[in-house]
Amino acid sequence: MDWLTHLETVGSTNDVALEGLQMGELFHGDVVLSDRQTTGRGRRGKPWKTFSGELGIAMTLALTENLTEHTPLLVSLAVHDVLSSVGEGLGIKWPNDILYNGQKICGVLVEAGVLAGKPYQIVGCGMNLLGSEDGWQSIESLTGFKFDRMETVCRIRERILKLLSEGWDAHKGRYIKHCVTIGQPIIWRQPGHEDTSCTALELTSDGALVMQDASGKTKIIQSGEIIKQGAAE
Repeated sequence: MDWLTHLETVGSTNDVALEGLQMGELFHGDVVLSDRQTTGRGRRGKPWKTFSGELGIAMTLALTENLTEHTPLLVSLAVHDVLSSVGEGLGIKWPNDILYNGQKICGVLVEAGVLAGKPYQIVGCGMNLLGSEDGWQSIESLTGFKFDRMETVCRIRERILKLLSEGWDAHKGRYIKHCVTIGQPIIWRQPGHEDTSCTALELTSDGALVMQDASGKTKIIQSGEIIKQGAAE
């Protein structure tokens, strides 16, 4: 697999992938996979723990083609497709977290920029496949399903590239179908704004979230973070 850079220990696979793009050592479709990630992060810089070795996946996919503002949504749908064998209970929390019965089982972090005048995106994906550690659960502990690490890495890469090549319009219906945020009470957070309690009503055809506050006022959001979803989360 000439697209794979497999390392033992890194701080963050996203950082390694960005450096590889800067140095001209990584190209579109290349993946950085680490057996141990010491400073993994999620949205807004939140820490994310990925189990070491065969127990978890800490990977980043480099993209320089088919770039779109919908990449986070399509990536989450691709991961959902790969994990779909776990059955009922699997869903997408807008915009790009994968949940099983309300618990997060996979985090996605998409970062973008420009190098030498050319745009890029790097897609970090972290999930715990087997066991449990320090209160962190895995796909196996929550669903009973065991996924092979390298097979899952290959399938995620292949599925992301396929969905990006086909575009948002071809898959937006499936994303909306699998989005479990719709109809839920949520708390929405955006830097510089007060946290907002509201209800997620629907998604627009462009993937934005329509929410309604207690006064009945609706707002369409394309960014920010849902810090709580559902009454029991």
